[in-house]
Amino acid sequence: MLFGNGIPPFDVALDGIKWFLSCRGTKQNDNENSEQYFSFDDDHERLFSSFMVKFGINLNKTTDLHFFEFISLMNDLHKTSFRNVVDLRMLKTKDLKNYSKEQKAEILKQKRKFAIKQVLEKKYTDDQKQAIDYFDNLVGMNKEK
Repeated sequence: MLFGNGIPPFDVALDGIKWFLSCRGTKQNDNENSEQYFSFDDDHERLFSSFMVKFGINLNKTTDLHFFEFISLMNDLHKTSFRNVVDLRMLKTKDLKNYSKEQKAEILKQKRKFAIKQVLEKKYTDDQKQAIDYFDNLVGMNKEK
């Protein structure tokens, strides 16, 4: 489906996959400093709810939403439960300097509560994890240095 007329040579296919996953190559990503602030596994309920509240789109029933459109809409989920949790995860300790001791404690408690769980580590065998890491390295998605 991605290539239409069969799989092209490996390097062309790899470039095509990178282009698609980066939404037409427009996404600027510094993999060395990137951190994961959301997880489709952990955040799917907030994401579904936010799409319904913000856009009236039921992601469980929508079949004609293109991946690029989905990502564009996802980037515009301001003031939703999904975005509130993502913003909380993005908050750094240095950003808490103007808060009281009690406020800092509550924010850190909430950060722990909404931290991304490492669901993938439990789902895959070691061979599957190696294959995933290999693919991530090929397409430049691996977060490790």
